[in-house]
Amino acid sequence: MSILGLFKKGKRVIFPFPGSPKESMAYIKPLLEQGKYVPPVDRYYTLENIKKAYKFMISGEKRGNIVLLLED
Repeated sequence: MSILGLFKKGKRVIFPFPGSPKESMAYIKPLLEQGKYVPPVDRYYTLENIKKAYKFMISGEKRGNIVLLLED
Protein backbone atom coordinates (compact mmCIF):
# COMPACT_ATOMS: atom_id res chain seq x y z
CA MET A 1 0.00 0.00 0.00
CA SER A 2 1.27 3.54 -0.65
CA ILE A 3 0.32 7.15 -0.17
CA LEU A 4 0.32 9.41 -3.17
CA GLY A 5 1.85 12.77 -2.37
CA LEU A 6 1.16 15.72 -4.63
CA PHE A 7 3.68 18.52 -5.05
CA LYS A 8 3.92 21.82 -6.91
CA LYS A 9 3.80 21.87 -10.70
CA GLY A 10 1.91 18.59 -10.94
CA LYS A 11 4.82 16.40 -9.80
CA ARG A 12 3.85 13.24 -7.93
CA VAL A 13 5.73 11.12 -5.46
CA ILE A 14 4.67 7.77 -4.03
CA PHE A 15 5.59 7.19 -0.39
CA PRO A 16 5.62 3.52 0.54
CA PHE A 17 3.86 2.45 3.72
CA PRO A 18 5.94 -0.02 5.69
CA GLY A 19 4.29 -3.37 6.31
CA SER A 20 4.53 -5.07 9.65
CA PRO A 21 7.76 -4.56 11.64
CA LYS A 22 8.65 -8.23 11.03
CA GLU A 23 8.32 -7.78 7.25
CA SER A 24 10.31 -4.56 7.35
CA MET A 25 13.13 -6.11 9.38
CA ALA A 26 13.27 -9.16 7.12
CA TYR A 27 13.77 -6.80 4.18
CA ILE A 28 16.17 -4.30 5.82
CA LYS A 29 18.40 -6.68 7.82
CA PRO A 30 20.18 -8.24 4.80
CA LEU A 31 20.69 -4.79 3.26
CA LEU A 32 22.28 -3.55 6.48
CA GLU A 33 24.48 -6.64 6.79
CA GLN A 34 25.69 -6.32 3.18
CA GLY A 35 26.34 -2.60 3.57
CA LYS A 36 23.83 -1.79 0.82
CA TYR A 37 21.85 0.47 3.14
CA VAL A 38 23.32 2.85 5.67
CA PRO A 39 20.76 4.85 7.65
CA PRO A 40 21.48 8.58 7.46
CA VAL A 41 22.71 9.85 10.84
CA ASP A 42 22.79 13.58 11.35
CA ARG A 43 24.17 13.81 14.89
CA TYR A 44 25.03 11.77 17.97
CA TYR A 45 24.16 12.93 21.48
CA THR A 46 24.89 11.50 24.90
CA LEU A 47 21.99 10.96 27.27
CA GLU A 48 23.23 13.94 29.28
CA ASN A 49 22.62 16.13 26.22
CA ILE A 50 19.11 14.91 25.49
CA LYS A 51 17.76 18.48 25.76
CA LYS A 52 20.16 19.60 23.02
CA ALA A 53 19.09 16.63 20.90
CA TYR A 54 15.43 17.54 21.30
CA LYS A 55 16.07 21.21 20.48
CA PHE A 56 17.98 20.18 17.36
CA MET A 57 15.18 17.82 16.35
CA ILE A 58 12.50 20.52 16.53
CA SER A 59 14.74 23.21 15.00
CA GLY A 60 13.96 22.16 11.44
CA GLU A 61 17.67 21.70 10.65
CA LYS A 62 17.66 17.91 11.10
CA ARG A 63 18.37 16.03 7.86
CA GLY A 64 19.11 12.55 9.17
CA ASN A 65 18.52 10.50 12.28
CA ILE A 66 19.55 11.55 15.77
CA VAL A 67 21.30 8.84 17.77
CA LEU A 68 21.27 8.86 21.58
CA LEU A 69 24.36 7.24 23.03
CA LEU A 70 23.47 5.44 26.25
CA GLU A 71 27.13 4.71 27.09
CA ASP A 72 30.37 6.51 26.22
